[in-house]
Amino acid sequence: MSNLTALQQAMRIVEQYAPQLFDTYNANGRRFIDEMTKLLDVEREQIIDAHKQGQEFALVMNMPDSKEYYNETYKGGEQ
Repeated sequence: MSNLTALQQAMRIVEQYAPQLFDTYNANGRRFIDEMTKLLDVEREQIIDAHKQGQEFALVMNMPDSKEYYNETYKGGEQ
């Protein structure tokens, strides 16, 4: 199982208690998914930026590039 971000974990919990929010056949479901997608994009960029900042302080450590790190750690954001 891949690692999940806090937002991805929260979305799984919400889906358990309010599955209608994930129903793309109605307007509320589509809006919810659109908003969550935007937030997942923001979260991804924050993780990538934080990793880049960490690399600046740890150049001697053979760390993967930030986007590669995100994709490897979080499976490219799969839920």
